[in-house]
Amino acid sequence: MSPKIAIAQINSIVGDIDHNRQLIHHFAQRAIATGADIVVTPELSLTGYPPKDLLFDNDFYNKTMNALLALAKDFAHVKDFYLLVGHPFVKGKNRYNACSILSEGKIIDTYCKVVLSNHIGFDESLYFTSGTKPVVFTVKNICFGINLSEDSTTHFAPENAKKAGAQVILVPSALTYQIDHISK
Repeated sequence: MSPKIAIAQINSIVGDIDHNRQLIHHFAQRAIATGADIVVTPELSLTGYPPKDLLFDNDFYNKTMNALLALAKDFAHVKDFYLLVGHPFVKGKNRYNACSILSEGKIIDTYCKVVLSNHIGFDESLYFTSGTKPVVFTVKNICFGINLSEDSTTHFAPENAKKAGAQVILVPSALTYQIDHISK
């Protein structure tokens, strides 16, 4: 049987990590009740999109990581369940737009966005470093890869996920709504 995937189209509030954690938790519970094996939340769902200058505050990353670990623990009792959560991530001196895979009470891996956005309203290169490595995980004998938003618009990130074994690529994305905006 193939894995059942739920997509959490939630409306995160920029900077309100506790509220966003509750939204993710609520949606994940509903998805589990319907038999979902994987729940995919939007890009930067835990902090809201775009968090802009909040990304320069080290305490913001600490609060985000605490909320992420709490979400992992919330679903530790659910066997073979995977929750993908978008969040900013800091490692050393670098900051990333990331997506972590939570399962069985732990963060099992974290993907860092490769292709940074440069669209009106949020120039990610001002805040983030590009990631370099693919992340894959297997659910019910299907290998999934992760790309974030613009990663899927180039050949580089999807090809790296495929080389790492991905059969299906999940693409969490978030864009701010703009009246009369047409993508080019």
